Amino acid sequence: MKYSQEQQQVISHQNDENLLVAASAGSGKTTVLIEHVFQQLLAGHDIDKFLIATFTDAAALEMRQRLEKRIRQGIAETGGTNSHLQRQLVILNTASIGTLDSFSLRLIERYYSVIGLDPRYRILADQTEKDLMIDDSLDETFTDLYKNSDFLLLINNFASVRSEDIVKNIIRKINAMAETRALPDQWLDSLDQTYRLDGPLTKSSFFQKIFYPQLISRIKEVQAEFRAVSDKLLGLSDYQKYSLQVADYISIVSRLHQAVSIENFDWNKIKSFFETLPKVKRASKSGKDQQQADFFQNFIKPWYDKAKKDLDDIRLDFFLLDQEQWETVSYQSSQVIKKMVWVTKLFRKKFAEKKRNASLLDFADGEQFAYQILQDPQVRKEVQDQYYEVLVDEYQDVNDLQESIMTSVSNGKNMFMVGDLKQSIYGFRQADPRNFADKYARYGQKEQGKLIELSDNYRSEAGITDFTNLIFQKLMDQRLGGLNYSGPVKLRAANRDYPKDLPAVVDFNVLDQSQLKKDHQRSTKSQIQIEAIAEKILAIVGKKQIFDRQTSQVRPVRFSDITILERSHSWENDLQLAFADHNIPLNIAAGNFLQEFEISVMLSFLEIIDNAHQDIPLAAVLRSPIYDLNENQLAEIRSVDLEEDFYSAVCKYAQQGSDEKLRKELTDFLTKLAKYRQMAQDNRIVDLIWSIYDDTHWPEFVSGMPGGSQRLANLHALYQYARQLSDNHFVGLFSFIRYVRQLSESNDDFSQAPVDMGQEAVSVMTIHAAKGLEFPIVFLINSERSFNASDSQGPFGCGFSTGSRH
Repeated sequence: MKYSQEQQQVISHQNDENLLVAASAGSGKTTVLIEHVFQQLLAGHDIDKFLIATFTDAAALEMRQRLEKRIRQGIAETGGTNSHLQRQLVILNTASIGTLDSFSLRLIERYYSVIGLDPRYRILADQTEKDLMIDDSLDETFTDLYKNSDFLLLINNFASVRSEDIVKNIIRKINAMAETRALPDQWLDSLDQTYRLDGPLTKSSFFQKIFYPQLISRIKEVQAEFRAVSDKLLGLSDYQKYSLQVADYISIVSRLHQAVSIENFDWNKIKSFFETLPKVKRASKSGKDQQQADFFQNFIKPWYDKAKKDLDDIRLDFFLLDQEQWETVSYQSSQVIKKMVWVTKLFRKKFAEKKRNASLLDFADGEQFAYQILQDPQVRKEVQDQYYEVLVDEYQDVNDLQESIMTSVSNGKNMFMVGDLKQSIYGFRQADPRNFADKYARYGQKEQGKLIELSDNYRSEAGITDFTNLIFQKLMDQRLGGLNYSGPVKLRAANRDYPKDLPAVVDFNVLDQSQLKKDHQRSTKSQIQIEAIAEKILAIVGKKQIFDRQTSQVRPVRFSDITILERSHSWENDLQLAFADHNIPLNIAAGNFLQEFEISVMLSFLEIIDNAHQDIPLAAVLRSPIYDLNENQLAEIRSVDLEEDFYSAVCKYAQQGSDEKLRKELTDFLTKLAKYRQMAQDNRIVDLIWSIYDDTHWPEFVSGMPGGSQRLANLHALYQYARQLSDNHFVGLFSFIRYVRQLSESNDDFSQAPVDMGQEAVSVMTIHAAKGLEFPIVFLINSERSFNASDSQGPFGCGFSTGSRH
């Protein structure tokens, strides 16, 4: 294989200094990493002298398999006489290739005595089981604190009927971040530091790290907004008076920017600036050009109004309070954060006790204990001597604790890190891309390490890389993304196999919803977009041509060439219905299947078996296709007993209801319910679920619905879950329901049960799930939706770079 100059530099790198490989998408980073390791083996090193850390178990398996393939290829190239390479095949299975979680657990197994850890433990690998234990620990912590006045003040600080839930969620988030810090208690104690006032407000950490940077950022944003409006007004002759008005606003914002100089920041002077702002003259259009008027109303006025509002918001958000009032806000915020940290520490102690009493160890514990073990000088030296090189894949997604573990294992000059800051997507799992950004900046200046950039993209056609660069040049900079999208950071199309006469590869489809509502019966935003996509797919499958990279031939488009990327799973039911109408095969590859309709009905059934006196799940089961009662029948049942709960009304109607057919249906329902209760009391959860399937024919029914094969597989997956959980302490029906409900409410992608849809099906997956995959044709839906800003909003925020925000 022929390598580029940059790839060859990576392959031939010697471990005399740390190396950061900034590898863009499609740059062949895994191939290069494998070849680098292979060349080290050829040089006489053993594979078990390398620590190769991957982000997932699947990536580790692929790495091991590709290494084996390359070693076998190398043996063949030497005529089968290289005994050193043959030995590498023997010891490959024992090599340290895996996640940092698995490395940490191996370290604990060997050195647990160094930190006095009891070796008899079970790995708490199930996140849902951990979440339930966290919930219990929070409940117990809060119960212990309800007589404490400081705790009550903390709860009352959040003026909401859900104050307790708000505080619990904040503690969950703080704990999740603390778990990924090398020194969690030290980090927790530092959270209020930003709000401590040790002198004048303008000299405080709060002012310099939070207040002033946000103020300057907001002023620059408003400047950019007014300048964008000014640029759009160019050429609109009817609106030249507006151009003059916008110029006045630009001048005002520029003077504001000068007035807030941090060296001469004068609170009263700035407040006076806002109070004495000159009134901007009103503007009007001077002509009657309808095309200009439409353009102004649709593409200029909304942005102009926003810019004016954002300017006024600077006054309201920053200068409505005087300096003394801001000092009070800062002090009170620090007190709230101190109380929050205090409760978080009590919760962490309670949670640790629960795990210790149950002999449980979660992955966060594993990494924390591994780090503590590595602080022993003798152990650290022994581990460092074990590894010739420490290689880390997806380095942009490591957290502070993982970084500390790797630097403890390294001898200071043998780290080989591969990643791409542009692909850092695991911030919600506490990944800290600042590690990558910091080394990128330092190594780029040849300080303490070496930087090699792999910008060549061997995957995509030039039109795709050009389009990607066009978008990200406008979106990504040092502030948003951690680096400027320019120079070697940009993608370079390097695949020469694509024909030069390929048609355009990027289409923008702006849909006129009012027109589409006239053309189609489907009327919601999602249905309109999905209908347009379905028609587009039918227009290209079998009729348009694509270049097949595998065969290097042009061929007709197939359904399997197409994937639909989505922001979330909210449109998947509409996709199934619409594509079924058009006879387009569909494979929804990811999603939380426990939130699907067929599972929801089953969970409601299990809930009333556990406790029938629950109106909502009882009504859901009776209203479902299993019993198919309509609203009038449910109202008739309710009418026989308006005092007690709905279950009492069902029992009474089964005895004396006026509709004989309905009475018999309810009698049959209650008889089955009694049978199911007995099975639940005997903890026969697996038999219970199968009995419901058998009695109600629910699997057969859902298999006839749109996406029936997937729905049937989901029901089988629920059954398998019950079977798996019957082997641990989740044996009771209540525990099983609680576990599954917790899992279904999780924000994480929880893959749907696998189902064989055949090769020829359109794939549907989230953008997140699609990382690392490739498809010839991609539809991006719901692209007008705003970014999720929930982490930066609300009463309390927490981040690695700024600590806590209240």
